[in-house]
Amino acid sequence: MKMKTLRSLCAILPLVMMVAQSPAAEAADKIKVLGVTGGHGFEKEPFFKMFSDNPEIAFTAAAHESKTNATVFERDDLLSYGVVVLYDMPKEITEAQKAKFMALFEKGIGLVVLHHALVSYQHWPEYEQIIGGRYPEDDGKSGVATADVGYQHDVEIPVTIVSTNQAVTWGLKDFTIHDEIYWGYRVGKDVTPLISTTHPKSGRPLGWLRNEGRSRVVYLQLGHGREAFENENYRKLLTQSIRYAANRAGMPPKDDAVMISVTPHLSGRMIPEDFSGFSFEVAQLLPDANGVHYFRADNQSLINLFHQFGIRSLRIGGNTSDRDAKKLPSEADLDSLFGFAKSAGVKVIYCLRLRNGDPNDAAKTVKYIMDRYAPQMECFSIGQEPSAYPVEKVDTRPNSERMGASAEKFSYADYRKAWKQFADTIIAAVPGVKFCGPAVHNNADWARRFIADFGRSNNVTMCVMHLYAGGAGNKVPTPEIGRARMLSNDFVRVYQRLHDGFVPMALTNGLSYRLEEVNNYFNGGATNVSDTFASALWGLDFMHWWAAHDAAGLNFHGGDKVAAGSSLQPSKYTAYHSTTNGYRIRPLGYAIKAFDLGGRGWIVPIQSLTSSGENLSSYGVLADDKNLFVTLINKEHGAGARGATVLLTGLENYANGQVMLLAATDGDVAAKSGITLGGAEIKNDASWNGEWSAGQVVNEQGVLAVKVPAATAAIVKLKRK
Repeated sequence: MKMKTLRSLCAILPLVMMVAQSPAAEAADKIKVLGVTGGHGFEKEPFFKMFSDNPEIAFTAAAHESKTNATVFERDDLLSYGVVVLYDMPKEITEAQKAKFMALFEKGIGLVVLHHALVSYQHWPEYEQIIGGRYPEDDGKSGVATADVGYQHDVEIPVTIVSTNQAVTWGLKDFTIHDEIYWGYRVGKDVTPLISTTHPKSGRPLGWLRNEGRSRVVYLQLGHGREAFENENYRKLLTQSIRYAANRAGMPPKDDAVMISVTPHLSGRMIPEDFSGFSFEVAQLLPDANGVHYFRADNQSLINLFHQFGIRSLRIGGNTSDRDAKKLPSEADLDSLFGFAKSAGVKVIYCLRLRNGDPNDAAKTVKYIMDRYAPQMECFSIGQEPSAYPVEKVDTRPNSERMGASAEKFSYADYRKAWKQFADTIIAAVPGVKFCGPAVHNNADWARRFIADFGRSNNVTMCVMHLYAGGAGNKVPTPEIGRARMLSNDFVRVYQRLHDGFVPMALTNGLSYRLEEVNNYFNGGATNVSDTFASALWGLDFMHWWAAHDAAGLNFHGGDKVAAGSSLQPSKYTAYHSTTNGYRIRPLGYAIKAFDLGGRGWIVPIQSLTSSGENLSSYGVLADDKNLFVTLINKEHGAGARGATVLLTGLENYANGQVMLLAATDGDVAAKSGITLGGAEIKNDASWNGEWSAGQVVNEQGVLAVKVPAATAAIVKLKRK
């Protein structure tokens, strides 16, 4: 009976397979691809033949209606495709077209970018972030080649496979192609290189991948003409890029892991000891109803908390220091502050009132502090977010809508004049004073102007800025959206844009820079977002990102109450808040402690050699004792979130590794409790008993495997042989 049944199954199996592979089923299973052209000439017949010859796809060609506009993105069916292939080069894109284009990444539609599409949208910075690079062109000089930036046709290009076990390059070996080279193009720091070249004039790499939102993005620099379109290796690259972008790629054998190369022998800049800091409202310096100061030399619970978190910088400012000041600290209040600062071992950044302030009063304050507490002072800023000052005598803006480009109308010229008057008066009274500025929120233009005007004069020693990457907390549509944004590349693009806008100029002028007031969303944070475990994963990534981008430090704004417009409101984003028996640690506090464990030393280059689409960040730091720390942050969360097995390579000089996890119960990014670091909570008295895992041996090839569950961060400590 069993044999008869088996023979019957064998007989009908081919029929089942025929039905499964019917034309209708095959068509439904094909990857729906939209090929976008326009803005640059190309050889149409051999180009389109690459797609018509691909049996895995259903291809639609679409061209922009003009060379200067991205009209294809206005299509009603744009979001019905599995992959969009860009072989276009328009100059401009409207805001509506941008919104349609960005919707691709919300839905998880793949993007494959080819050749000259690297040149598109020169005036849209986000496009460079999305595709991972830019071929820069000056206005009016399209097609002009120089020694710095250019191109050359008809070149025999030796192509090397950088990531041999990546889905896009699987099965390929080094090859030569007759094609066009570019040089002088920019490549983002978060890309995974796929292919490169040894050609002396060519830029490199020649191809890469990255993630954008829920989508996979691949860029291939090759692909100018018929010789490339008919090259079997190029065709395979394109086919596998489409397959990968559509999330149809079968990964190579045993490639369920993310491979990360660590190069401790190339360690670079040292992270400053005072990198980690807190920021508070000036109102926090005033005594409470019982006459007791928050910052005082005998507040041992708070001193212990600062020490546990590795806090070495204390910034005093906020709206209550300047435009919304109701009462400024007395000399007794300042004495109490600096008594605390000495006991806690922190240096102070202090904001002076500029709006409706008096330069002589400011000079008296500075002189009082410098005569008594100069060793505890870092610098003085003049004015709190002056770009957001009101331009009318009576501020008619809604209380919670006084920040952001649309609300900030105060002129830099007026600020510059007032700042110079204050600075001159103070310097006359205290010649050795140190200033920092301009202390504006996410405004690189003001930072550049301030550096140009005062970066080499007026006792300015540091450029300080503010950043709340998510914008207004009260404008977040839902907690789920707020948390997802915080853990996405949306936030990273904000960091990068601000960095690129002023940091190179600051460093060129010999100025360090610090983000002296930061958090995730302003106006006190976002409800059920800023106070959740998502903020811990965000905060740890945020700290390492800026440390890797030359920041002197960060000061997380907090306190039991913070200014939201002109009023003080309970803080949702604070790293801790007061209780009757100490301080209850919020999720962000765990991020700061995790950075203290893995962020002390020299920056070590880290490069991802593979990518299977995980929302994973990685950072390396070499400590004074030569032990190596690698921080891995898996920001995958929610339904379908994936854990990652990370293979750390380049560890031949290390014997074993220990791991400590930053985690929430069930990987819930909405959690407000049940958060642990090294398996332990941080207690109200700031005590913590987290433990490293038992040592894992680095194998003979210098590889260590680390499992990082979804919505979890892992700090790996590697002991040198």
